[in-house]
Amino acid sequence: MLVEDGVAAVRGRRFTCRVRFLAPLAILAASVFVGFLLLRGEDERPGAIAIDRYLAAWTRGADDAAAALTDNPKAAAAALKASRTGLDGASVRTSVSSRAEDAARVRVTWQVPGFGRFAYSIRLAAVEGEAGWRVRWRETLVHPELDRQTRLGTAVDRPRRGPAEMQLLGDRDEVAQVPEQIHDRNDDG
Repeated sequence: MLVEDGVAAVRGRRFTCRVRFLAPLAILAASVFVGFLLLRGEDERPGAIAIDRYLAAWTRGADDAAAALTDNPKAAAAALKASRTGLDGASVRTSVSSRAEDAARVRVTWQVPGFGRFAYSIRLAAVEGEAGWRVRWRETLVHPELDRQTRLGTAVDRPRRGPAEMQLLGDRDEVAQVPEQIHDRNDDG
């Protein structure tokens, strides 16, 4: 009997050791899985789905498709196309940084040809209407400082030329103001 009790006791200790080892491991695995689900940004709420679809279309460069997912497709299409054209056909990437109910804060990063990266954050909201859930259109969805009369665009500022009497002289590119004629620094006269 003692042997059987001894074996039973040994088996009991092994079982207890396994539970003590496996329980924290299972909790860790479950935490990692839940963290993955939260960080991947997917949300099953209809407003969140509408926002994700809008952002996916905009990121693909499908401005018309993104506009169709808003509550004002005509205005959205015009603004999205005008800004992308103004940025020389730039590509855009988006990432949701936070969500609250049917709204999101999104980091927008443009890759503009000849200029490089340009990034900022926007806030979007989704609303339920007759056509289902749509992103509420505002020009600030393109950039927080835009309105109906503005768009994003690139511009090159060239240095302004000075008046005719301002000229570059010599090898050191010194600027001198001379009346109507240019004098060579090396002339004696």
